[in-house]
Amino acid sequence: MMPAWIDQFLTCLAQPDVGDVRSEEAIAIKNANLPSRVFKYRKDNGYTRRNLSTDTVWLCSPEAYNDPYDCGVKDLRGTVRE
Repeated sequence: MMPAWIDQFLTCLAQPDVGDVRSEEAIAIKNANLPSRVFKYRKDNGYTRRNLSTDTVWLCSPEAYNDPYDCGVKDLRGTVRE
């Protein structure tokens, strides 16, 4: 069972007419429910080390999003710990 906020978030976006989409309300709902931390576990390889050394993050294309947090990119500089 999905949390109620996800249902509210999707209802704001899933409108038959694009003019009825409540994107600002959806963003507010999502931002109110963002976790304080997100961890991504990856194996230690060249891609991971390159991302760390070049201060970059790999993101999938929007067509492959499968999580409400996938579309919420924030500037995390200064919050990442070594």
